Formats: sequence, structure tokens, C-alpha cells
Amino acid sequence: MITVELDIFSGNPNPVWTLTAQEEKEFIARVMAEPSLTLPPKSAGGLGYRGFTVSASKEARNTLEKSGLPSRFYVESKENADAEAALLNSIEAGKTVKDDVRQVAFDSIKATNQIWSEYWRTHTTSDSLALDIPSPAGFETSADGSKPNIPTDAPRPGDDTANLVCGPVVYTSDTNFSFWNDGFSIRRNNCYNYAANYKSNTFAQPGRVTGAQWTSLADCSTVPGSVSYGANSDGFTTACYPSGNQLYTCLVLWANNDFHWYRLAANSHWCHKPGQTAARNYDNSGNLISDPATCNRGPYTLVCSYRYFPNGWSVS
Repeated sequence: MITVELDIFSGNPNPVWTLTAQEEKEFIARVMAEPSLTLPPKSAGGLGYRGFTVSASKEARNTLEKSGLPSRFYVESKENADAEAALLNSIEAGKTVKDDVRQVAFDSIKATNQIWSEYWRTHTTSDSLALDIPSPAGFETSADGSKPNIPTDAPRPGDDTANLVCGPVVYTSDTNFSFWNDGFSIRRNNCYNYAANYKSNTFAQPGRVTGAQWTSLADCSTVPGSVSYGANSDGFTTACYPSGNQLYTCLVLWANNDFHWYRLAANSHWCHKPGQTAARNYDNSGNLISDPATCNRGPYTLVCSYRYFPNGWSVS
């Protein structure tokens, strides 16, 4: 049996399915003809589609291992287009993965890294780069709706993140992520764990620890069932904490599919941990992040809110 995991989400668990007997036979033949498919990935990947984790068991495992090949390996984003497309076109993938999610993966596979990065940069951040800071009244959107909604329910970082409204903020390193990227922790903690600076090893979900886990990813609203509501319940608030021992974070959404969080670290750099991949200080274009609202976020086009969270509080 061969189990396939599409590595595409940051906050949510990734979609997982199994190949049919015929698909398994064809995929094993492809791997044996092209052993380089099993080589370790060359990069950490970004927000959005990154590749596939393939796990073989039973007869499939025996077949691969007898040929000196691993039974668990990663098929890297945009390195093996035919093999990736075959996995996405498998029967159970069509039943398991939403059409719009599959389309993002297909589009990414078809494009080169440079073209795909430029596509997302021009489609998600070019307008926001020219945005003035919205008024405290709420949101700002261009007349034709092309500019992203950027709420101001907490202070924007601006040019001087050392002078936030709430005073002292806890800054962890913007270059050393060894706490998050060791072999045990990296797959068990996600962007929400990183935002809270709390390693639960449970792939934490907004609201789960307080019994208010989210049920909808439709938008940035704070109604019960939303990601924002769950985060509020856990302690992510737009209000200041008196102690000053707080973190400064930002929530963004891939509408109806996934959520992602950033956290302000040292040297005015925002850092993040996309799903099961490594924590880092750069965006999908490889640039240091000065503001999540203006960086390359891939398909996470909605900027929801900037929030404070008490350092040392738990999430689960």
C-alpha cells in the first residue's frame, strides 16, 4: 500500500489518501526507473504547495527496499512534474482534496519556481505595497475591490516595531530556529505553535485548548466558529496585556482552506513556520519579512489581524 500526503497547508493537517493497486504499480515502476525521486528535498518550501510525502507499506515497502530505495520519501515541489501530477490525478486524491486546493498545486507544478513566485507576488502583494495605513475605523479596500482588506484592530508594525502601543514585546531570535526545527518537533508543531511560542507537539489549532476550536475558514470575522474567535478564546487579543510579557503576531487566511500565523522576532523581522516545515524568517520570494501584509504569502491572500499573546501561555 502507498499512502500519499499533499504538503500544502500550514495550520491544518495536510490531505492524505492511498493509491489504488494499479496506481501503486505504476508509481513504483516510475520510482524504480527514476530513483532520484526519492532524494531529500533541496529546499524547505514555502506557503502553499510544497510537494508530497510518500509512505509505502507491506508489499510496496518490500519492493522498494529490495531495490535499495527508501519506503518513505518526499517528492519535492516543482522538481518532478510528471510524478507530482500523477499523484494529484490519482482517484482518491480527487475525492480527498478540494478542487481549488488541487488547482493551486497543479498550477504550481506547471510553473517554474521563479514564475510561480512572481505570480503570487503580483497577485497578492503588489496592491498592498502601495496601501496607506488604514484608519482606525476598520478596513480599507479600493473601489474595484482589488486591494486586500487589512484590519487595524491592533497596531500595524510600521517602520519602528520597537515602539508598539502595548510597550515591551518578547522577541525571540530571527535567525536561530533550532528549537523548532529538530527532527522530532518539526512535523508535530505548526504556525500556530510558533505564533504562541509554545511547543505542544500536537499541531495546535485555534480554540482547541479552550473548547472553542474553529469550524470555518470563510473569512476574517470574529463570530463563533471562526479562526479569529478560537484564537480570541485562547488569549490572542487586540488589547494589551499589563505585564508586557507578550508576543506580537499576525493571522492570515487562505479563504475556506487554511490559516497561517506570523510572529514578530528580533531585528524587526517577522518569522513563521509553514505547517510541518522549518521555521524561517523569509517569505515565498526569499525576502526577509518586515510586515506580513506586504510579503509574498502565496495563496494566503486575506490579512486578518495583528494580535498580542502572553508569552508562556499554552495552545494545543
